[in-house]
Amino acid sequence: MRLATSLASIACAAIILLTSATGSAHDYWMMPDRFEYRVGDTMRLDLWLGQEMTGEESKPWQPKRTKSFSLVSTTRTVDLRPHATDGESPVLTDVVLETEGPVLVAMERRWTDITLGSAKFEDYLKHEGLAHMIAVREKRGPKAQERECYTRALKSLVQVGDAQGKVHAKVLGHLIEIVLIDDPARLDAGARQRARLLFKGNPLAGARIVAHVRTTSGEVATRAAVTDTKGEVGFDAAAGTWLLRTVHMTPCEGCDYAEWESYWTSFTFAID
Repeated sequence: MRLATSLASIACAAIILLTSATGSAHDYWMMPDRFEYRVGDTMRLDLWLGQEMTGEESKPWQPKRTKSFSLVSTTRTVDLRPHATDGESPVLTDVVLETEGPVLVAMERRWTDITLGSAKFEDYLKHEGLAHMIAVREKRGPKAQERECYTRALKSLVQVGDAQGKVHAKVLGHLIEIVLIDDPARLDAGARQRARLLFKGNPLAGARIVAHVRTTSGEVATRAAVTDTKGEVGFDAAAGTWLLRTVHMTPCEGCDYAEWESYWTSFTFAID
């Protein structure tokens, strides 16, 4: 794979973002210009902020906010950070794909702080299905202003040529990570797309994973499932563009910069 020549656990960033967002949190996902390429094609990649697969803003490349940005094939991993330009959107425009087979594009974002008022924070917990965290918050004592420290891990799976591989199931070691059990390119009609959620390398049970599917008609269907004891969920494998996403939250124990830590992850791919 050749790149055209142009182009946590660390402490939370000391940036406090006072937000007017509603309890309906925004998704963050990577989206290539398409999911099937031929060898030698160039891939464009946008980093979208929005809801239910409707992009509201194509976010620019932010090197200081990005821990890792890689392209993973069956044979090698390429660091994409030197090939993105600070402040430019889309984040990639000149990645030339020269290795046949499935390819993962993966990004980890650094920790960021946010402060929400009590009502908005509770709405956010309800919207994300974090009922257990509502109970924890009640036990700890709700605050008028809740400080949260969050990080994101993003993946996108594309196919180059016809060669097969198992990159879809590769564990990259993100703090939180969705791993596809089934290869979307090889699912039969009526099959289910299964996925596993890992938190710090271990299966995470009881987490709510949302699947947004933009069907061939252009409409977006939304489904949700809760991970079992193996951290697994399954969805009927409808044809279209898929976005799997979830958020996991824990109390920030012994922290003086936040009350809560949250871990966001998303995975985009396509099923024919």
